[in-house]
Amino acid sequence: MLIDNGAQKLQENVHKDSVNIVWLKRDLRLSDHEPLAESTQAGLTLIYYVFEPLLIDDPHYEERHWRFIWQSIQDLNIQLSPFNTKIYVYYGDAIDGLNEIQKIFKVANLYSHEEVGLLSTFNRDKAVKSWCKTQNITWFESATGAVMRGMKNRNKWDSHWQKVMKAELS
Repeated sequence: MLIDNGAQKLQENVHKDSVNIVWLKRDLRLSDHEPLAESTQAGLTLIYYVFEPLLIDDPHYEERHWRFIWQSIQDLNIQLSPFNTKIYVYYGDAIDGLNEIQKIFKVANLYSHEEVGLLSTFNRDKAVKSWCKTQNITWFESATGAVMRGMKNRNKWDSHWQKVMKAELS
């Protein structure tokens, strides 16, 4: 279910065939946001947030978390208003929301941070990866700190963590 159609203004003002999508997950910022920077450099960008029942119903989250998310999106929309756009917000399954965007635009690429922490979001991301392959969409996932998602063991974790922590900020 569509909550707030940030895509509508974009569609009314643009005559391009394709769009990149930035899928906001846990990182609700416009600055110092690698997926957003990469997407906007690559072309027309639509910013997407999905309120997923699999997370809303998860006991790790409470109502105040979702209130904070909603207030953050409202704040981001104020920051985006000079650019005549806002965040496309969807309630439901992440893939269903992407399919709704596909009805309006030809999606070229999907950009997001790798989400870490819950098995449910890891499984969801595997399903999104499969969906992207069937849609011929390239999904660019930026690392979240020094976390290495999907590791079978911790053999190279420490050397990777050291490298990331010592890297210069861009």
